[in-house]
Amino acid sequence: MQEKPNERSFDTVSAIYKLDRDLLEAEFGIFKNVKADDETLNTSKTASEIYKSLHQADVIQMLPELHKIMKIFAVIPATTWQNVHAVVCGE
Repeated sequence: MQEKPNERSFDTVSAIYKLDRDLLEAEFGIFKNVKADDETLNTSKTASEIYKSLHQADVIQMLPELHKIMKIFAVIPATTWQNVHAVVCGE
């Protein structure tokens, strides 16, 4: 997961998945703070690992928009995720 996705990333993901863009960006900031203090999150590499770590830490309920998108990304096959990532990140 990128340390700071660009504005276009937030715009694209919120539009595709019908999420509140401002809330998603704010929750991402909270996620970064939680991640900085949680060793499990720092070593998590996949969306499903991150989702599981946030769930186990009882943090995911505080992040409703991030929760929605993490559930989606956790079940998208890797090859699809690479395509989505390329579109969202402009690669």
